[in-house]
Amino acid sequence: MRIAFALAAAALTLSSPALATGGLLCKPVSGTGPWLSLVIGHGYAPGIVCANLKEAGRWISVCQESDRMMIAQRWIDRERVWVDIIDRNNGRDEAKLRATVQPNQRIHTALGTLTRRGKTYKVRCVEG
Repeated sequence: MRIAFALAAAALTLSSPALATGGLLCKPVSGTGPWLSLVIGHGYAPGIVCANLKEAGRWISVCQESDRMMIAQRWIDRERVWVDIIDRNNGRDEAKLRATVQPNQRIHTALGTLTRRGKTYKVRCVEG
C-alpha cells in the first residue's frame, strides 16, 4: 500500500500543470521597445502555445480571440526560437522574433531580434 501511495504521489507531481509549461520573456537589450512573452508547452513535442506583446505599456495577447493578432508560424528547438505574429484580419506582419539559444548558460537565454512595425530591436530572451 505504501508503494502504491508513493507511486500515485509521484505521478501527480510529475503531471502537474506547473511542470507542463514554461516561458520566455524577450526584452530589448538596450533602450526601449516592445517586449514579447512566450508560453511554451513541454509535452511530447514542445511548442509555443501563446504569445503576448507589450508595447507602450499595454499588453496584447495572441491567446485571446478578442485581440487582433495570431501566431502564423512558430519554431522552437535547442538552437533557435522563431515566431511570426500576424494581424488576424488581413495577414499583415505584426512581429517577428528570430533568436538563437545561447549554449552553456545557467539560465536558458536566447539572443536575437524582434521586428515590430518595420523597426528591428536587439532582444534577450530569458526563461521565466
